[in-house]
Amino acid sequence: MFKHNSRWLLGLALLTISAAAGCGENIAVIHRPAPEVNGEEITGEITGIDRTQNEIYLRATDGRSNPSRTVRYDANTQVIYQGRDYPVSALEVGDVVALQVWQRDRGNVTDLIRVQQNGRDRGAARPLASRQRIEGTVEAVARGGVFDLRDQGGASVTVTVAPDARAAVVNQVERLRRGDYVLAEGRYVGRDRFELDNLL
Repeated sequence: MFKHNSRWLLGLALLTISAAAGCGENIAVIHRPAPEVNGEEITGEITGIDRTQNEIYLRATDGRSNPSRTVRYDANTQVIYQGRDYPVSALEVGDVVALQVWQRDRGNVTDLIRVQQNGRDRGAARPLASRQRIEGTVEAVARGGVFDLRDQGGASVTVTVAPDARAAVVNQVERLRRGDYVLAEGRYVGRDRFELDNLL
């Protein structure tokens, strides 16, 4: 009796091992989908906002060879600051942000903006030694303290107001019109972009 039982147990064990091996093979062929790849993230300081064209002008701070970037947004773009949602209209020049950026036909587009530091809270003083001058004629004026200038060399330069510029300077810039002559002090933040501290 014990002999027959041992054979029966041996057969049961072999059957169990075969079943387990078959299950292992079934598990091995299961393929899980790869995670979705997100867009590129760009971190930097907002140097200008054109609310008529839905464009943000950014000076990247992540070591890029060309730090000046233009990124478009729309009404669906999400803005998050300290865990709360805000409209895009709450963004200000001087804010340090991280943008999730996608390449589209019209250039860089962002659908998510995380504000890392509010421009009003920074209050960083700019050294006088880093200041430069630009002069020329205003070609076009946009909202948000942004205007295009034709400098004395004939080049077109987009000028934005520095986040820590005095209120009087901001008011002067907002009163500029096409054809006005401008002599300004600030710094170049790109080949064709200038950040203005003061009008002279």
